[in-house]
Amino acid sequence: MDEDVAGRRYVCNCGSTRRRVHSSVAHGHVVRLAITRIDSAAFLGRVGLDRISASGTANVGYWVRTGQTGQGVATAAVLLIARFGFEDLGLQRLELLVAADNLASRRVAEKVGATFEGVLPAGPHGQGELEHTSYCFSLDR
Repeated sequence: MDEDVAGRRYVCNCGSTRRRVHSSVAHGHVVRLAITRIDSAAFLGRVGLDRISASGTANVGYWVRTGQTGQGVATAAVLLIARFGFEDLGLQRLELLVAADNLASRRVAEKVGATFEGVLPAGPHGQGELEHTSYCFSLDR
């Protein structure tokens, strides 16, 4: 799968790893993929799915190397992992939890068409709670 954002092509080379990813998901693991441009093997960041549930929901996570921000890398990566989650894994809903002060990630959620669902308060650190007040966005199949 590939995605064109801001005149650049990005790739999710899932074809060669689909069986491993399906096996990983079936065993409750997370899916983490490197982000690269279609014409280069340079590592730009990482995108993935975690908290994958049997009910068909998962959390989308991503980060981009500092020198690669502002170029549509995260937007392309989220669009690709969403397509993979919906089409290949059969997921029905993806959630993006974004720290309230992370404007760049909020813009990514908006650019990919995610719906703003509300604010989640921070909890006590280290007890499985959110470390920061976060915005919840969702993508539905």
